[in-house]
Amino acid sequence: MSEVSATQNALLRLMTPSASAKAPLFVMTTPIDKVAAANEGSSIWQFTIRPWSEQIDELVLAGQYSDALALLDSIDESQLPDKVSEV
Repeated sequence: MSEVSATQNALLRLMTPSASAKAPLFVMTTPIDKVAAANEGSSIWQFTIRPWSEQIDELVLAGQYSDALALLDSIDESQLPDKVSEV
């Protein structure tokens, strides 16, 4: 477990074993309240990232062009091989 932080209702633990960009992100949540923790227990959440090109396409299809352009501008060319640089 890498990091631990508390929100208002739960303790969050970052459990990702690798810093690799391709590895999924795992987070464990545990209620801070002891009764809730005993009744509900902890939950483990897995987050995976879809390819940048799919995310941009989804934004364009939803008509969110400014968000798609902002995302495109923030992505390094090595992460999106077909990105065309302005000259």
